[in-house]
Amino acid sequence: MVLNWTKNWTIAVLMLLALPQLSQAVSANTTPIERSPQETEQLQRSQRQAQLQWQDQRSLEQVQRTLRQLEPGTVVFYPFLLDNRLELLLATATGEPVRRTVAIQQSEINQAIATFRQALQSPNTDARPSAKVLYNLLMQPIATDLAQARTKTILFAPDGALRSIPLAALHDGQRWLAERYAINTIVSMAFMDGSRSNRKPEFRVLAGAVSEAMPNVQIGDRQQSFPAMPFAKKEVEQLAALIPGTTLLLNQALTREALQQGMRDRTVLHLAANIILDPGQLDRSFILLGDGDRLTLNELQTWNLANLELVVLSACNITLSNADSKGEDILAMGYRFLRQGAKAVVSSLWLVDDRATQVLMERFYQNWVQGNVTQAAALQQAQIALIQGKEEAPNQGKSDISVEPLPATQRNFSHPYYWAPFILIGNGL
Repeated sequence: MVLNWTKNWTIAVLMLLALPQLSQAVSANTTPIERSPQETEQLQRSQRQAQLQWQDQRSLEQVQRTLRQLEPGTVVFYPFLLDNRLELLLATATGEPVRRTVAIQQSEINQAIATFRQALQSPNTDARPSAKVLYNLLMQPIATDLAQARTKTILFAPDGALRSIPLAALHDGQRWLAERYAINTIVSMAFMDGSRSNRKPEFRVLAGAVSEAMPNVQIGDRQQSFPAMPFAKKEVEQLAALIPGTTLLLNQALTREALQQGMRDRTVLHLAANIILDPGQLDRSFILLGDGDRLTLNELQTWNLANLELVVLSACNITLSNADSKGEDILAMGYRFLRQGAKAVVSSLWLVDDRATQVLMERFYQNWVQGNVTQAAALQQAQIALIQGKEEAPNQGKSDISVEPLPATQRNFSHPYYWAPFILIGNGL
């Protein structure tokens, strides 16, 4: 059952999206991202301001003003999970926001999300049935509105357990959503600087990779060994071949000092290294460097990353110490980079395949550097290349976007396990 909901509540949500702080913890029904006391106080203050100004039309105007600066066909999509319903908000560059309500218990949609995520991480499982269930809940109610807005790019503000899944991997019965739209995950519209959309990016790259095995890494009270990732080395070497002047930091050369020094005049940071995330304990989460040292997420708070247009965390292993993580740790990690000045972050939602990641990243950078497209569009085109690299499954349909076919040796990555884990967070437009 789909119903309209009040304009005032819509503007209240847009107020939170427009504020420079995270908006994930708007409701008591959502799991908040781990923050410092200062971050928590700042967010609570912003929420109180939003409650006092909930009828302020300027919040909607601010969102629409930003959208008008971006490429035509860009919309903001905010699904909001409540106890007994799913609220869907779609804001476009002009006109009133689209508002829909889907009657469903939160436990039911959380179960659908968990089933979908399990299918995504099982390359021998057909993910389309569970992907279609979520498509019917999230996208079908606004499908006509997306078409009327001539949507090309969706700015996706996920709530609750929706943070743990890629919107690109939903399926409408004929196509994956990645074959229809470029998708850019946002934590706040404040990070969307529309004035940057027409600027030609500069490609000065610092690329680090840890391709060697790292045995017996102490993580809390246990030890874990990380296998070799040979394609991580090939990944950054191909990046260096594509972009002259790229600085490479391989294995033992990938140290804290080399990173800090190398990033000073760079616009892109690419790290193909292991990331260990501890949901709810982000002070214990870290990037495992090539010399065995640990770059903690808390330490990032002291770094100035304002020159970085993009950070790519091409982690072939992400270890979550909490199997019940709902993805807020991924967004929190991206937020740390954004808060320190980086404009956008590419990160993954689950343990990724070494070889498929190398292929995806090769295509992503080729599209971005040579194709004169946004980061969001470059990622979409790379995903489509992997989807179409294998003979199409029945009823999968054709994409509207023409992509150069992959070589025959690479035509085995059409399952979303391979192409969907990476999401773009921040301002990829």
